[in-house]
Amino acid sequence: MDTLPSARADVLPFSRPPTPRLQLPQIGYHGLGAMGYAMARNLALSVKSRDATAPPLLVYNRTVAKAERLAQDVGDSVRIASSPAQLATECDIIFTNLASDAVVIAVYNEFADALKQSLPTKRKIFVDFSTIYPGVAGDVDSLLSSIPHCHFIASPVIGPPMAAKDGKLLVLMSGDYGAKKEVAYLLVPGVGRKVIDVGGNVEKAHALKLLGNMMLTGANELLAEVQTLGQKSGVGARIVQDLVKVRVELEKHLVQSLPYELIEAILKEAWDTAHGLGRWQLYNSVSALSRLWRTVMLEVALRHVFVESKLDYVAYRSIISHFLSRQSSQIGDPNHAALFKHSLVSIALDTADKPFEITDVSDLVPDAHFMALAILTDIRRSTFDVILSYLVMDKPSITHLRLWGPPLGCSFSYPVTHVVIPSVTHLHVARHPYASLNAILALFSNVTHLRLGTPCFLSGLVSYMDAVQVLILDAPPNYSIHSPTRNARMPPFPSSIPLWNIAEAVDNGLMQTSSGTARKIILNAGKSDAEETIAELKKKCQQRGIELECRRIYNPAWQPSSIEPYRWDYGAWS
Repeated sequence: MDTLPSARADVLPFSRPPTPRLQLPQIGYHGLGAMGYAMARNLALSVKSRDATAPPLLVYNRTVAKAERLAQDVGDSVRIASSPAQLATECDIIFTNLASDAVVIAVYNEFADALKQSLPTKRKIFVDFSTIYPGVAGDVDSLLSSIPHCHFIASPVIGPPMAAKDGKLLVLMSGDYGAKKEVAYLLVPGVGRKVIDVGGNVEKAHALKLLGNMMLTGANELLAEVQTLGQKSGVGARIVQDLVKVRVELEKHLVQSLPYELIEAILKEAWDTAHGLGRWQLYNSVSALSRLWRTVMLEVALRHVFVESKLDYVAYRSIISHFLSRQSSQIGDPNHAALFKHSLVSIALDTADKPFEITDVSDLVPDAHFMALAILTDIRRSTFDVILSYLVMDKPSITHLRLWGPPLGCSFSYPVTHVVIPSVTHLHVARHPYASLNAILALFSNVTHLRLGTPCFLSGLVSYMDAVQVLILDAPPNYSIHSPTRNARMPPFPSSIPLWNIAEAVDNGLMQTSSGTARKIILNAGKSDAEETIAELKKKCQQRGIELECRRIYNPAWQPSSIEPYRWDYGAWS
């Protein structure tokens, strides 16, 4: 009996390759985000390198420009699909890498509708890389199981975008055995470095990813409890820490046996969801586990940067100074800026309490790729210029920016400023003060993807959107407007769609350009919004050459919340 070479057996959990198809399969890919683009690129090149006669990868992305860029990048190894339905009907194996549970459900319903119109006559495999709840994977599997010859594989991946770019992801798989085997041999090598088979239940792969994320969070809480008890009992935190270190040495083989990518994913999830002092207790506890975990923890802290309090500022200054000193460098040197070129940075400014100076934060974090900037209280007009000049304009690598203004009840309006920020292409104004949005948009002349979170009349913003290709509008139900004249909130509107005044804005030239670039409006609406209203808006936009997509993501009982725990959401623009 033939067996796999041992090197291949280490990375693929199957005893032998799958039985080849009579014809080379047509492969499709939907979703070219930060991870998806790199994975699709590697897949296209890997398939062609194995067999030059293989058909090119058929790709689809809502933002066509990304698919066109991939086609330019890999040449004839890729061709562009016109719709998700084309992927479903023409491809034998379809990969998806989507932003959220809601998007996954919507896309797979579209796949199912297309297949029910033309039932498949041979095996068709759908593989979803998205990070979703296990129950959603089960729902998708049930949906596809009702269609002949269709199989669904849940396959979340573990690893950062850089691992995706290098083809070093850890791939988890659950679902039909034969389908998993065929897909695994497509992905390794090329897209992933190793496949872990989690069984036939499609929910188990996502459950494993969640368990990994929970593992470190639980360990951190336990360590904090032990250290607190040691201090209160009189034993002393230092002696407890020595005990922890000894215990870790005894179990070092277990800690070190986890894949690097899994450790990184666990730490990233725990780091992003921790708050205040708990974040730095996590940092100290993990750093005590082993050299590997300490190294990964430092890398995560420098890639996902939180400067939201005085404690954060002091802690970051300490670890950055220590890290740079080991390289015979210091804060302010070129090596310092290079640390943050690809970083995701969250800054919260409460200028009423003045926990730290804006210039100090700028010196500490000299660059960023994606910044989430929250201004939590009223500020002086001159201060806004300072904030933009020091925290945004001087960041040469920043392309993604999320702005969160003071509560709408604050009597505050951003002033017209002379600052210009050309590097930002993706802008999300999650909340802005009353009557200030035009002043904000005037600062960003090269934004192609714009998301607005506070309903307001779009007609007055038309002249600031010449470059915008994708406009996302949040229209939650039960939305209440603050009246500056009355200094009070008005009664809530059952639907906030009319507050955007989309039809009038389109008539006044919204997103009307001569470049020929496809334009799209995505409306995040309530599940109870009238279908007739949506249909009228779609018709109006279509007449002007604009595609309008409505996503019903808000429940009728929706209520506004404070800053979201996940500051850096690339899916906000897709």
